[in-house]
Amino acid sequence: MTEKEKMLAGKIYDSSDKELAELRTKAHKLSQQYSSLYEDDERRNAILDELLPDHGE
Repeated sequence: MTEKEKMLAGKIYDSSDKELAELRTKAHKLSQQYSSLYEDDERRNAILDELLPDHGE
């Protein structure tokens, strides 16, 4: 079981795992990009889709 699988299952996991660290960095960068755009910028939807694939409408 990977550290990500453990995390998603609510089990104890190693937060310094390389995959999790890369995902955190990616999420941080996407969050910064999202915040820097105006509310009516269409690129915000693409960023949300990548950050939160199951976010709905």
